[in-house]
Amino acid sequence: MKIRNRGGAGGGLPLEGGASEHEVLAVSKEKAAQMLGVSERTLHNLTRDGRLLTVAIGRRVLVPMAALHKLIGGATGSAARRAPR
Repeated sequence: MKIRNRGGAGGGLPLEGGASEHEVLAVSKEKAAQMLGVSERTLHNLTRDGRLLTVAIGRRVLVPMAALHKLIGGATGSAARRAPR
């Protein structure tokens, strides 16, 4: 797989081949925490507990967008059941 750039300030890796040039496969841990609205410590705890997948590419540790969607999808369902009406 070729990577067009290293992600720069955004921390994301764009796809090449078959997908939009602007579609992002994975983001840095810092960007993932920001996207989720949680601290980096909370993100670390999620990965440590096995609730959020990360991948190491070279020296970088990235969070796949699919893992973020899976986490939010699971959290949305349980949070919706617990929310008072």
